[in-house]
Amino acid sequence: MRKWSILFVYVALCGVSGQIFPTEYVYPVAMHQQPDVLKLYLIYQRTPEYLELWLWDPVTTKGTRLLLSTYVPAGLRILPGGSGLSFIDNGRIRVKRFAQQALQTIALDEPIYNLSLINWIDDRSFYCSAQRAERFALFYCDTDGHVSPLCMHADADYLYPQKIQRMLYAIRRTINKDGIPHYSVVKVGYDLSASNAYPTVLYEHGNNPIVFLDMISEHEGFFVEHPALIYEHHSLLPCSYYHFWYHRGVWEVEKLFDFTLPTTLLFPHHQDTVLHETLLRLVPMYHDGLVFFCDISDVSMVRRRAANLDIYVYDMELGTKNKLSHAHHGQFFFSPLLVQNTLYFGGQISDRDDRLPMMWLDEQGDICFKLPSASITH
Repeated sequence: MRKWSILFVYVALCGVSGQIFPTEYVYPVAMHQQPDVLKLYLIYQRTPEYLELWLWDPVTTKGTRLLLSTYVPAGLRILPGGSGLSFIDNGRIRVKRFAQQALQTIALDEPIYNLSLINWIDDRSFYCSAQRAERFALFYCDTDGHVSPLCMHADADYLYPQKIQRMLYAIRRTINKDGIPHYSVVKVGYDLSASNAYPTVLYEHGNNPIVFLDMISEHEGFFVEHPALIYEHHSLLPCSYYHFWYHRGVWEVEKLFDFTLPTTLLFPHHQDTVLHETLLRLVPMYHDGLVFFCDISDVSMVRRRAANLDIYVYDMELGTKNKLSHAHHGQFFFSPLLVQNTLYFGGQISDRDDRLPMMWLDEQGDICFKLPSASITH
């Protein structure tokens, strides 16, 4: 059976123009559990401005495209109970309920913008960080478009919120009179009638930015640190992953490991390689004592454009780091997703039979995918 690579056909038809075409990526973003059938949601990035959402069956390898090409499905979230999904489409919140054919666009009744992620509370309401005037604040919203502030102050930004029971945890950023930012982790009561209440500071981090707060309980969480200054001409972005927890009345903090990311995936001026979802698909993922993350395996190869971005696992109990993938000749692997005992991840689409991920047309004319993966035992 001959597999025709979609990438091969695309280049063959268009290559005569002499243009340089963007790198195409495919990567997993969420799991869709049906009775007796396990499927994954994939993002296929044809260009940095053109994303497609697919539902993929790992057994048959066949994919089903879910949305029209007019939508750009970034920041995908599954609704509680699995009744549908949501995504951010160029700043607009879209909701797709599986029982309904049409998408819902949520028209918010307050002038908030720069939403990148939303967190669902139930099928009709969610919370988020968004910009209002000059500051980022925390908001409660519902699918009818109602917006209520949860934590909003003129002297601070509140980012990456996490709701645990009746408390909201977030990263707070303040800027002093000299323009120097300061970052801390805070918590505040989840109360629609007390948006002016000042949060409790759990941990003062300092001047280096911290992002992607991930609370796994009211007493434990993680975050990523990156340098205060990031220059577009630099090839590497060094990052650190921190664990913090409450112990005997004090919040303890520990750096677990460092990791390095290629800036070619992050900055818009790299038009042929940048990821539309940038850091969202490159940050570490915690699961049951293990942290899955991507890291450049040999930074000395970056200037030769032959550096590999591999998937690693960090065991918190043992304090060990092990490589799970085997990238070659400038391959980038990212966006790990653990499904039962298999870790799936994505990367550049290849037209070679010995390189994953792959995308092709089968003999029936169906589009198929194959992702790299690793078995996980813990």
